[in-house]
Amino acid sequence: MPLTQAYLVLRAGYWGVHEVDIPPRLPPNIGVFWNFMMGLCGSPTLGIVKASALIFLLRFGRIKRRVLVSCRVLIAFNLAHVVTFFTGFLFQCWPIESRWMAGASAKCLRVDVLSLTMAGLGIVADILTLAIPFVLFLELRVSKRARNALLGVFLLGGM
Repeated sequence: MPLTQAYLVLRAGYWGVHEVDIPPRLPPNIGVFWNFMMGLCGSPTLGIVKASALIFLLRFGRIKRRVLVSCRVLIAFNLAHVVTFFTGFLFQCWPIESRWMAGASAKCLRVDVLSLTMAGLGIVADILTLAIPFVLFLELRVSKRARNALLGVFLLGGM
């Protein structure tokens, strides 16, 4: 499904198509609209995936109190990040449709600052989410070789 959506966005915006092959009466805002819609839906999806991983870790967090507290704090931070980003991205221009309509007069936030701030917060949340299982992995009662193999596989999944 995401590949189909990405293809439709690229086709609607005629990205990667030589300018000779673009129809002369193409409305220029179609690709920008679908880019806006994908940005609006993409971040909440990543937040939901992160939250599901943290909820899964809560099952193991009952062993250690600090893991339990860390998971709950990160779930709250993740929820606040998703809601803030979604709201900020949705209302980055007022009126909203001026984000993709050419020639519309609008009051807009600086998209670069908004994007970099939210990306930075997302990276911090990702790193903290990946750090929580290490507390559990390091205290496993298995051989050092098996523990290192488990940590290696987990780190590959984190990339």
